[in-house]
Order: sequence, then C-alpha cells, then structure tokens
Amino acid sequence: MKRIIKSVKNQIVKLGQQLYPYKDIIQWVDKNSKSYKDTKFYTLVHVGAHLGQEAPAYEKLNIQNVVWVEADPKTFELLQENLKKRTESQTIHKAFNCLLTSQDNLEYQFHVFSNQGASSSIFKSTNLLKKNWSDVHETGEIFNLNSITLDSFLSQNNISPDLLLIDVQGSELEVLKGAHRTLTRTRIKAIELEVSKQAIYEGGCLYDEIDSFLTLHGFSRMSFVPWHGNVLYVRDPKKLDLFKVKVADLFVGLLTMLQYLTRNLSLFRN
Repeated sequence: MKRIIKSVKNQIVKLGQQLYPYKDIIQWVDKNSKSYKDTKFYTLVHVGAHLGQEAPAYEKLNIQNVVWVEADPKTFELLQENLKKRTESQTIHKAFNCLLTSQDNLEYQFHVFSNQGASSSIFKSTNLLKKNWSDVHETGEIFNLNSITLDSFLSQNNISPDLLLIDVQGSELEVLKGAHRTLTRTRIKAIELEVSKQAIYEGGCLYDEIDSFLTLHGFSRMSFVPWHGNVLYVRDPKKLDLFKVKVADLFVGLLTMLQYLTRNLSLFRN
C-alpha cells in the first residue's frame, strides 16, 4: 500500500508540472517575450544568487541586464569569479553583496549551511529540513549582516526590474515586505519565488503567506505549487493561462484527495 501511496503522490507532482501553463520564469519569458512588442525584458533581479548557476539560461533568453544579489560574503566572492568568466554573452551581469529584508539598517545573524551555502539563511533549520536533507546542516559559522530593503537597494543603484526571482531560504516574504514601491510598479511583469508548505526554517514564511501577499498586489499564480520548490507569479496574465491554472488546480486537488483516501483506507485496514 505504501508503494501505491508513493506512486499516487509522484503522479500528482508529475501531472501538476505538466498541467500548469508554466514551470518557471525562464519558460514564461521564453513563451511571452514576443507578446510585449512595446518593451523588452531589460532587467532581471535575482535575490539569493548563490553561485549564479542560472546565468547561461538568462543569457539564452537575451535578457539585457541581470542583477545578482547575494548576502553571504564568501559565496559572493565565488559568484563574482563565476560571472567574470561570462565574457561571450551580450547580457550584462552585475553582482551586489547585501542582505535584503523588510527593513533598512537592522543587524541579522546569517547562518551558513554545509552545502556550499545554498541553504544559508537568517533562520535556523527545523527538524523537517534535517529529516528531508540529512546531509545539509548549519556549519556553526555566523555572519552579522546589516539589512537593506529591496526598494532602497533598487533606488540607490538606479535599477528598475522587469522580472524578479527570490530564493532566500525562508525569508522570501521579508524581501517582499520591503518591496512595496517595487511591487506597485506596473513594469514588474513576473516574480518567481521559492516556497514551502511546511516550515523547514525556524520563523521562515510559508506558501499561503506569500500567495496572499502577492495576490493583494495584483499577481496571479501560474505554476504548480510543490511541497517545497519554486512558484511563478505573473501580473495581468492571459485569460487562457488563468483558465489553465483553474483547471489544473481542480485536477491536482482531486488527485490529492485520492491520495488522502488511499492513505486513510490503508490505515483503516491495518
């Protein structure tokens, strides 16, 4: 029976990814760039840059400017080295070492994690993180970092983004709360964020909080919502895409109910 439950769960994820109109911001830009005849996707801001692994994909989309924001000072040095090697593309890469949160000029403890800093956060890990990623843990190294809001950061550096990606290990909502002016600008077309349905960081935000916040700011979800992973939001999406999302939500909901019934029938029989 456990195999059946696992199989149903895997089918939910697999079908969910296929049913929704988009998987991520890269796919959305690729499919919609021709729809925006009056403007191009000039600038993408990537908060939580890590090592800049997405640089080749951004360059392939011909995004003119990519702004990378990384809080960890040591990871930032590696990011800079990686970006220096990207000399054959017309995309302009700029990297900034700063911590984005909901308020300016506050000091935070930034906890470094073992996986090359990929999971480093202003929050400590929960037992759920340790259970699901047993090889990922806090190293004990802590940086004391001063914060800046996204609004202040963009204003100080004269940056006006079209696209926004936030992957900051549980503090995505913190970044959004410091981006009121940014989110109310009509130029922002799409936002991709990492979300979790259960807490894997102590004090970290959950999917429902992010969804409510972005919905209030005029953005609609366009992708499947995983237990933990990235979700895409778009401002003023196409009516057909909205319809696809509603149909996909209904179908995934039915599959989830089937999984729930299968699990509970299994427990009842035992």
